Amino acid sequence: MSVTLPSSAKVLLVDDDASLLQLLAIRIQSKGYEVTTCDSGMNALQVLKSQVFDAVITDLRMDEMDGIALHRQLQSRYPALPVIMMTAHGSISGAVEATKQGIFAFITKPVDKDEL
Repeated sequence: MSVTLPSSAKVLLVDDDASLLQLLAIRIQSKGYEVTTCDSGMNALQVLKSQVFDAVITDLRMDEMDGIALHRQLQSRYPALPVIMMTAHGSISGAVEATKQGIFAFITKPVDKDEL
């Protein structure tokens, strides 16, 4: 599934792996998008209180609040906000279940730069 965001689109990137968070931010910024990073779902919810984003890309497995719990919060507060889920533990059944729950897209790690 692909989506074309305007080049000025704002993306919120959420992952508890600091080095991966930085690498993915660089890759997304290189395509012309504005990126804000958060190291947890709780931090992402705080940032969303004061900023508007065109999409959220989040890791599935994180401490405190995993990607599914974050997605549930986003879905109730910002139902039109597309959420892309990333995981190193992907499966076809997991991707199907995630999309049934309203996840816009499901990406497996390591993330292919072209797929991202």
